[in-house]
Amino acid sequence: MKEGKNIYEHVADLMKENQQKAFLGNPLSEAFFQLNHSTNTKNIGRNFPQTSYINLDFAHQLEFHFLPSNSLIFERIEIYKTSKLTDLISTAAFSAHAYILSKNAVNVFQKFDLGQHKIYPATVYHKDIPHEYGVLHFVTDLQDNLDFAHSSFYVSNILGGFEFDIDIANKEDFEIKQNLVKNGEYPNTKKWWSVGLKWGIWKGEARFPDIFKISNSDCNPYITNKLGQAIFDNKLTGFEIKGVFNLEK
Repeated sequence: MKEGKNIYEHVADLMKENQQKAFLGNPLSEAFFQLNHSTNTKNIGRNFPQTSYINLDFAHQLEFHFLPSNSLIFERIEIYKTSKLTDLISTAAFSAHAYILSKNAVNVFQKFDLGQHKIYPATVYHKDIPHEYGVLHFVTDLQDNLDFAHSSFYVSNILGGFEFDIDIANKEDFEIKQNLVKNGEYPNTKKWWSVGLKWGIWKGEARFPDIFKISNSDCNPYITNKLGQAIFDNKLTGFEIKGVFNLEK
């Protein structure tokens, strides 16, 4: 990241030329970003994901919508020798929203509102040397905060590509049509297609934690400008911050 720039300018500079067709013409949000793992081998080393071992029994206890009642300790997470020890470690083991964060990154994130979350102790081994990390697991879903009648939606194919716009009257209508599309029973659809968020409008005075998800949107979580700026300012490594084209504000 270049010095002397804020996170919004940085993301604007990295806007992809092949912006998804569904979002063409939508403005880049100045309030929210999307967070993902970096896949740039210059930043993370030769391997993506970086992890070579993690306890799958523990990893699979992390769910999308619920925090486990028991305490978890990830006593050993190993990354490849050819991976770099970054502040965010990538893994394919988590199906829910969870991040393996360095102690420094955990300290930065804990200064913000993380909504419904837990942080589990973790030790990451790189070349057999232990390093203190934490696993941040969060489940805050703001889908119900959307004004479905005034938001807009589209049908996406199995690869996430835009197919066509779809009218949604309310939350119940969304759920009915989402199920029809997933089963290939909606006109001009195929099985495993889905309904995505094209432009989200919040209802009332919505409250936003600094990291959250929207079930019917992209699988990547959203973060506020404040958290994105903190990641940028603290030069945390292993993160990829993308622009958001489907939320107001």
